[in-house]
Amino acid sequence: MANIDIRRSHRLDPETLRERIDHLAERLQAKFDARCTWEGDRLRFDRSGASGYIELTPEEVAVHLKLGLMLRPLKGTIEQTIENYLDRELEGGA
Repeated sequence: MANIDIRRSHRLDPETLRERIDHLAERLQAKFDARCTWEGDRLRFDRSGASGYIELTPEEVAVHLKLGLMLRPLKGTIEQTIENYLDRELEGGA
């Protein structure tokens, strides 16, 4: 398994942050047939070949993703896509 771990600080209020991560969950479900479920402030997701979570704190968003063998060659692309999304969605403040 290949792992991706990304952390980004933010200044968003909890409601806005959760809305933005909910939007990401909707995209994951629609585009990749991922199953997403909230467990407190942690959004767990799972699909064939990948699983992980996004954890929200008042100061930070942490993404942890485990890639299976078939997705391992795409690790760099997947990591860059996640970083770009987080940078775009977390910029600015509450």
